[in-house]
Amino acid sequence: MASVRSLMLLLLALIHHARAMSDDQYKVGIKLAMYQAMLSQKLSKEYFLLAKGVGTTGDLMKDIDRFDAQHAQLVSGGNGAAAGPVLVQGGLAAALKLWTPFKNALGSGTGPFTNAALTNVMNLNLPLLDALELVIEEYIVASETDGHHVIDLQAERAGRELELSQKVCKEAVLIALGIDVENNFKKFRGTMEMFMETLHGVLEGVSFMDVAPTTNMCTLKKMRDVGAAWEKLQDVLEHIMYTHSVTDEDMYKLHKYSTPVLTELEGALDLYFTPITVCPFNATTAEWKHVLEEAGVLGMHSQKAARLFFQIAFGVNYLDSQVLISDAIVSAHHSIRYLTEGSEKKVYPSPVSQTISASYNKMYDVWLGIKGALEANIFAVGPSDFGLLADVEAQSVALADEAYIALHDSLAECHHQTQDVPCEVISSAVHMRTLFQQVSKEAILVAIGKSEVNGEMMDQEANLAHMLHSMHYWEKDHHDLIHGHAPYIPTTSDVCILQQMKKVEDLWLPFKKLIMKVANGDTSKATLLKLDQSQWNSGHDPMADAMTLASKILLQKLDWQSRLHHPCISHRVGNGDQLHGDTRRNEPANLQGVRPHQQGHRCRSEHRGLGKDNRTLRIHV
Repeated sequence: MASVRSLMLLLLALIHHARAMSDDQYKVGIKLAMYQAMLSQKLSKEYFLLAKGVGTTGDLMKDIDRFDAQHAQLVSGGNGAAAGPVLVQGGLAAALKLWTPFKNALGSGTGPFTNAALTNVMNLNLPLLDALELVIEEYIVASETDGHHVIDLQAERAGRELELSQKVCKEAVLIALGIDVENNFKKFRGTMEMFMETLHGVLEGVSFMDVAPTTNMCTLKKMRDVGAAWEKLQDVLEHIMYTHSVTDEDMYKLHKYSTPVLTELEGALDLYFTPITVCPFNATTAEWKHVLEEAGVLGMHSQKAARLFFQIAFGVNYLDSQVLISDAIVSAHHSIRYLTEGSEKKVYPSPVSQTISASYNKMYDVWLGIKGALEANIFAVGPSDFGLLADVEAQSVALADEAYIALHDSLAECHHQTQDVPCEVISSAVHMRTLFQQVSKEAILVAIGKSEVNGEMMDQEANLAHMLHSMHYWEKDHHDLIHGHAPYIPTTSDVCILQQMKKVEDLWLPFKKLIMKVANGDTSKATLLKLDQSQWNSGHDPMADAMTLASKILLQKLDWQSRLHHPCISHRVGNGDQLHGDTRRNEPANLQGVRPHQQGHRCRSEHRGLGKDNRTLRIHV
């Protein structure tokens, strides 16, 4: 494709354009050419669906008229389009010669739908598609030759998605019709994969092709709509792919869901061609909760991935670390894409401001660097690779810094948009999970630094200071969630929350003892292994589980009914004490028959020590 474009540029450099075209006219022309390629596939899909008894002939005829009108615009101009440049005119004439027999084969969509008629339409549509793709390429080259850089590779790929979304549906219907099933199934699977790769490439960028990631908040918001529409169609297409069969219900769903996908893709294409910067919207309460929680999940998994990498290098639980690091990398990558793109299905908003979008994308750039370093060296890194380890350490710190900036921006917007979400409470609760992994990672770095004879690469003193700093902030978050921190974090008196925070504290104290041993010079592999084992026991992470449950209970405090049904009545408190409830009801004993505003009047308070720092936890029973 690149060589074809270079040849076209050379030829066009010799051609004098008799008329000048504006940026807008080139944009309209290129988009119309993209619509033509899409319509060649949409018309085929509609015709084949009619053969299955799905759809209406009115839709088919409307799209035939649309194709004719757009082709006339491309040839002669009108409605914002100029008559096509010299090179494009030749391509348009070639496409018209292929369009005429294809249009005749479609007829009025009433059949008869014989195998010969169906095969004829199938055979005619692909040469037409090839000719129309060439028109797109010619139009782009003509604009560049004329000094108009109106479209980048990102927008090109966004335009390709329109065509692919209809092509994959067309191939699915051909399978249902029993037409060249084996060959069409291969095409179907390939088109499905190409659509997914193109969609991800448009959103995430493709560095080796110079495709930039999508960063405009308004475009991301529309692409979230694309994703929501696509997920419904994707379910149908994946069912066909995995079962190697197509049911009548699949055909009805394909017809129902393919049109909304196309509508959203066309809206997104407009924004890739002509971005807008003002599209204010508010995230819902549920979306804010999920996105703030996901920030903590990202921090936890990204720091965990770095920790496991350093454990592999230092020989601490070597085999398990090699297995677990892949899951941590995948989880961190998914988290950062959810934050960057949003997801209607999973109730994540797209970035609610351009500042937040920019923060997420800076974070993503840093993450790609560390991800690449980890994946390339998992099975090669050793204890003396201090240069590599120092690079990964620096990237890990940079990622944590960018994550902090992104979270700060999100919190500011959360406070601005809503009073119904305990933004700081969620942030502090999930931040504890990040800090727990971070302090563990820094303990390994202290040990690695100690093993370096000259100390040129690894800054042992800095990592020791970071480790103690992270430990301090973990305890600060824990303290604030219990005792409050004005103005955003209230004092906690809810029994379920206090019980779970006590469980978290009980897991923290022996972990802290191990961290202090490292701080005091014990960097033996036996101590480091105990640190690792405190985070992986029989297939689960007890501390992460406990902190996750604490976060959930904190959020349930906002919803009285949800909290009543939370099984906190059987959780143990302190040294064997247990709260008992009435087994006939789902309410804790101290809450039965009591309205939310009355709880404080029915409770007596009891103090239980939590640790060597003599802080106390007030538990109402």
